[in-house]
Amino acid sequence: MKLSTKLIILVFVSSLIGIVSMSVAFYQVSKTFYKNQLQQDIEFRMQAHLDVIEDDFSHHTLHHVVLMEKRGSESSFIIFDQNFGVIDHSYPIDSERLIFYRDWVSQVGTSKKTEFVETVAHHIPHIWAAVPIKQNAAVVGYLFIDQDTGEFEQAKSQLLFIRSL
Repeated sequence: MKLSTKLIILVFVSSLIGIVSMSVAFYQVSKTFYKNQLQQDIEFRMQAHLDVIEDDFSHHTLHHVVLMEKRGSESSFIIFDQNFGVIDHSYPIDSERLIFYRDWVSQVGTSKKTEFVETVAHHIPHIWAAVPIKQNAAVVGYLFIDQDTGEFEQAKSQLLFIRSL
């Protein structure tokens, strides 16, 4: 094999490795940025809901907060009472999933908790967040949200499809 052919192959393979490496790095940076933004958004929404509810703890206010969370099908929003009974929710929840939610929320105690939870392999985890609702320093319930990260996964799939064309 000629030296020029070897050099062309070397340049081609090096370029290919560089492109793949840059694509993987870009994906990881994008994924981290998306997760951080999503976590900040969830924590801000939960705090805003908590402020409103603690200011006026009534059925009307609770229902209004749930209505605001019905804005998209990517999340499940639940208001639990202090015994982890469901007061209100944004969408129907099957009993098996509700058991997982109750177990997770029961670990919150008197502080806030936000965590990425693995639910599907090869998928950015869902983000779960819970905050206790307090009245006169006593916990009277919990706000809980399970936010899917499907938007990022959909964008990733579209980019892979475009790249394969």
